[in-house]
Amino acid sequence: MVFYGLQVNTALDFGNKILTEISTLQIEVQQGIIEPTLSLGFSYFKATDSSYKDVVERADQALYLSKKHGRNRATLL
Repeated sequence: MVFYGLQVNTALDFGNKILTEISTLQIEVQQGIIEPTLSLGFSYFKATDSSYKDVVERADQALYLSKKHGRNRATLL
């Protein structure tokens, strides 16, 4: 997801709200109930970025950090 105008300090709050909503879901399937989780990675444009690819790369790194540190979390780089 790309957000224009979202303040850096509110990005992680937004991600945590998404995680809270996802955690309330219970999806019934043939084998039983699934309780989904979600790992998120956020980043933002910095003055040192030369292109959008720098931001995407950091967001990808943030995603893998979320997974590495227990999953079901949001990480901002």
